[in-house]
Amino acid sequence: MVQAGDLLRERPAHGEAFELRAEARAADVLGVVLEGDRRRRLGVVEPGAEVEVEYDVPPEAWYFGESGHRTMPFAVLLEANLQPCGWLALATGLPATTAEDLYFRNLDGSSTFSREVFPDCGTLVTRVKLSGLSRSGGMFLLSFEIECRAKGGPVL
Repeated sequence: MVQAGDLLRERPAHGEAFELRAEARAADVLGVVLEGDRRRRLGVVEPGAEVEVEYDVPPEAWYFGESGHRTMPFAVLLEANLQPCGWLALATGLPATTAEDLYFRNLDGSSTFSREVFPDCGTLVTRVKLSGLSRSGGMFLLSFEIECRAKGGPVL
């Protein structure tokens, strides 16, 4: 299994917001298919790379008790689905393309919230595809397609 740490350089990309260290695992990683090649590869800074990440929702997680409801707060669900985007950006090798520090900002997006996540939901499965990438000066803009499901069907 590919580990995100294996893909980082000396100066990893980072964000400034609080960290939600969700224990997750990459269940399926599909790199980019290069023209004239049939193999999928990681380390290629091109749209098309995908990752499927599994997050075992801990029934005793702090956020179930602190939210006033026995459901996962939307901010936690959002973070659990955005972290795989950052991992996939790293897996493409994007940090190796510049000597500058990189920062992640979530600038845009839309989603359909299908159902709440309860403590007994089991595993959240998030599939992320890098759908677009552009660069302007020292800034990279990445677009992702995200699907999230748990037992019983779609969540996002």
